[in-house]
Amino acid sequence: MTTPANPTENLMSESSSSLPVDTLPILPDPPKEPFLEVQEDQFVMITDPAVWIINNHLRDHLAIHGIEQNISTDFPLSKRTRVVSHKNSLEHKLCALSLKKRGSICGRIDKKLTAQLDEEISYWKNVLKRVVATIKALVPRGLPFRGDNEKFGSVYNGNYLMSLELIAEFDPFLADNISRCGNPGSGHTSYLSSTICEEFIQLMAKQMTNVIVEEIQAAKHFSIIVDSTPDLSHVDQLTIIIRYVQDDGSPIERFLEFIPNVGHTAKKISGAVIESLEKFGIDIENCRGQSYDNASNMSGIYNGLQAQIKRLSPQAEYILCATHSLNLIRDDSFDSL
Repeated sequence: MTTPANPTENLMSESSSSLPVDTLPILPDPPKEPFLEVQEDQFVMITDPAVWIINNHLRDHLAIHGIEQNISTDFPLSKRTRVVSHKNSLEHKLCALSLKKRGSICGRIDKKLTAQLDEEISYWKNVLKRVVATIKALVPRGLPFRGDNEKFGSVYNGNYLMSLELIAEFDPFLADNISRCGNPGSGHTSYLSSTICEEFIQLMAKQMTNVIVEEIQAAKHFSIIVDSTPDLSHVDQLTIIIRYVQDDGSPIERFLEFIPNVGHTAKKISGAVIESLEKFGIDIENCRGQSYDNASNMSGIYNGLQAQIKRLSPQAEYILCATHSLNLIRDDSFDSL
């Protein structure tokens, strides 16, 4: 049902011939909200939801005043089908809870403060969306994030801040945020610092690890590749790689984690590997293959890592690393010249 252009004039013109001037009905101004109409000198909800325009005014009105739920009502523009199944659906229940929460907020004395808080949350969420998009673009390409400094406008601020500056050239929202919060210093909120960036990288890495573990558990059988090497800070890092086959038959090789400085004995390395697999919920008994270099602590048939793993999973066949063997042959060939 549509709202008259000026319901006050219509009702007053109809009543003016039979009522004295001082007894004419006093009506409020015509409704500004498209979901209200004039009925018997009052503004009431339009009964057909099909003509509603969904916006915050409508949501607030429903949250405060509610709506009459009458299943037998005939809605000319709405197709009321599967009412019972929709009422019991998860989506309907979540919307009902959201509406109830909105009603409690609209009726509070600190309504304006709550609205301001929601606006602030929405603002920083939009900032973080751009930060996450930048991180997702840099990480898969293996590009370094940080430069010599963390100042916007500097040519030495690294790929992370450079990417945000590039986006800001075409994004007025981010450009305004950088101009106000770009170089605030310690103790000021910007959500553009390296600290926030590293936190997001850790969260993404955790989520990615969970996906890899789910794939390994779905495949059930797997092989492991273990090796260690010192990093730039001279800390020995034990690397664990898992190889498995997906449902379509394609072989997949995934990095699982780095384990710092566990020692070089077979017992310590095997303990670290088994503990790592248990932490991720991967059963060592499902291991069907293992591959390491030719060092005795890894390849020893009695006390090496491969022997330790084989005691737990007898079907885990050991295959020495062909690349490492080829590298040893090359080194010996050059030394003999």
